[in-house]
Amino acid sequence: MHLLGSISELYGRHGSLYASISGGRNFSGQCVVLARELLRNRRGARFLELFAGPARHAAVLASEHGALCSAIDASPEMRRIAVETGAVPAARYHLARLPDLPPSQALAGPFDGMAILLYSVGYVTPADLIVLLRKLVPMLAPGGRLAFELHDLAMVRESFAHLAIREREIVVGPDERLHCIWPARPLRWQPDDWVVEMDVVVRRLVAGRVAEEHSFVSIERMYARSEIEALGLAIGGLRPISPDVDPVPFQGSVLALLERH
Repeated sequence: MHLLGSISELYGRHGSLYASISGGRNFSGQCVVLARELLRNRRGARFLELFAGPARHAAVLASEHGALCSAIDASPEMRRIAVETGAVPAARYHLARLPDLPPSQALAGPFDGMAILLYSVGYVTPADLIVLLRKLVPMLAPGGRLAFELHDLAMVRESFAHLAIREREIVVGPDERLHCIWPARPLRWQPDDWVVEMDVVVRRLVAGRVAEEHSFVSIERMYARSEIEALGLAIGGLRPISPDVDPVPFQGSVLALLERH
């Protein structure tokens, strides 16, 4: 069986599939970086994960670093998975389609740190990103920080040929595996913007044979760190900062950090 859909279907009705293929990162190592750079290693610090999905970073920051974590995502299926796995309590996992946000009184802010990870900012247009940043600034505590995980543009120019997680295989049962290729084919660029279409293929293998294949199309806006930093300065209240050390657990990505002043 071969099914074709937009990437929103992978996060929605195929949410359990996404939860399986997205779990192979070094979340513990990445959260060491986030706890240091965003939360200053303070237990009890408040953290908000946007485009949270299964909220794995929030879960690790809570369990290993004592953070009080909240999450926002547009997908009810992602919320269900995160709540059922104990990643974030139901009362602190909010449904909203960014740049729209839940009412500020519903969120456990102000926040010491926020993050948009896994390249998710690519699903936000520059105009909507300006709107979102303006809404997030007052939700940050003074000195609070916001992190973006961006694509390494050198890898983008090579169609991610050298990205370690471009192709991955996940064991989900005694004789069952998921095989994911993201992107599965050469990138397709829009002629007048930094917007790219990526084909994503996920196969379910049973006893070594393809039992099911899903194809999705991910349309993403590529951002450079300098562009994120310029937007933060342009809206006011945010300034770019550099990580204390090279964030090795995020190899293959670029981290952009903004701080409220």
